[in-house]
Amino acid sequence: DELRDLCLVCGSSSLNKEDTLYCRDCGECFHIYCVVDTHVRKIPKETRHTWRCTSCCVCQVCHSRGDVGTIMRCVECDRAVHTDCLKPAMKEKPK
Repeated sequence: DELRDLCLVCGSSSLNKEDTLYCRDCGECFHIYCVVDTHVRKIPKETRHTWRCTSCCVCQVCHSRGDVGTIMRCVECDRAVHTDCLKPAMKEKPK
C-alpha cells in the first residue's frame, strides 16, 4: 500500500500529485483547488516549491506574518503584503 498525504483543508487524499501543494515552511499538504481559486489564479509548477500556506505567509515589506486579515497575495506571483505596509497604506483589502 502507498501512503498518501491528506489535505489540511478537506481531509482527503489525491491520486494526482499535480493537485497537491506543500507549504515551503510548515510542510503541510493542501489540494491546490482547496486553497487557490484556480479560475482566478494558477500557480505554475516551477514556483510551487516556494508556495506558503496562509498561516506561513510572510509580508514582503515588513517580513512578518502579523495579522492574516490584512495580508494580501498577488494573483500573479503569490507574494504577500500587509495593507498597512503599502505606501500609501490601504484602508482595507480589495474584494
